Amino acid sequence: MKVPKRIDVKEEEMKALLERVESRDLEEGDYKIIKAMAETIRFMSFALQEKNISIRRLLSMLFGAKTEKTKNLLKGCDGKGTSRSSKEEVVKEEAEKKLGGHGRNGAREYEGAERIKVTHPTLKSGDRCLVCPKGKVYEMKVPGVVVRVVGRCPLQATVYELQKLRCNLCGKVFTAELPEECGSEKYNETAGSMIALLKYGSGFPFKRLEGLQESFDIPLAASTQWEVVERKADRIYPVYDELVRQAAQGEVLYNDDTIMKILELMKIDDEKYEEEKRSR
Repeated sequence: MKVPKRIDVKEEEMKALLERVESRDLEEGDYKIIKAMAETIRFMSFALQEKNISIRRLLSMLFGAKTEKTKNLLKGCDGKGTSRSSKEEVVKEEAEKKLGGHGRNGAREYEGAERIKVTHPTLKSGDRCLVCPKGKVYEMKVPGVVVRVVGRCPLQATVYELQKLRCNLCGKVFTAELPEECGSEKYNETAGSMIALLKYGSGFPFKRLEGLQESFDIPLAASTQWEVVERKADRIYPVYDELVRQAAQGEVLYNDDTIMKILELMKIDDEKYEEEKRSR
């Protein structure tokens, strides 16, 4: 919302304005002052409802900076004519703001979380206020946010119980159809991707994942995991072949980046070093 334009009104002028309003005898220019007052009240109401603005910042926006420091007077300018010391103060202040905080993740950080909109059970935008009967409620731009984190197993299962109806005369059985989102495969593409990601991306062995799934009463044998990943891998063989072709065009090939020392090779290196030492 745009900050309302500031209008300076003296106390005597304000008293006179209130008297003219009470007597319903307004003069030219009164509407401009009343409009500015209404816009200021509306702006303050919305700003306080957002809950992300401090009182100091709100006062600064409405009444301007209290001090005559360069960083306050030239805020929003192109920076020309700003002294070096004032620039350093601004940089230092911004650095202190970045360092502040409680260290916890805010709701915006949970980009992969499922978001559920919860509507008010009795109120909707435009309804009368429950506290003051003359006021109306309107939906705020920023909703109230609550984060709940739950623990689940890496792979979940859904059991569909299809209703069956049997004719008592002819014996014909009628079975309910599966929902469209069920799919035709027991292990869909997301299951194969998750198993492959845990195994080859995070180093989670098949056997360990089998034990973890067993503890959640959703069995997933290690042999089954291999079969699922192998079937899904068939679809990306063209990408694999292209990566091999691209790698073959390289000039430098690193076959091992581990820092672990191999004792057998260390022994060979020591023998070579001793031979070179004797030959000298």
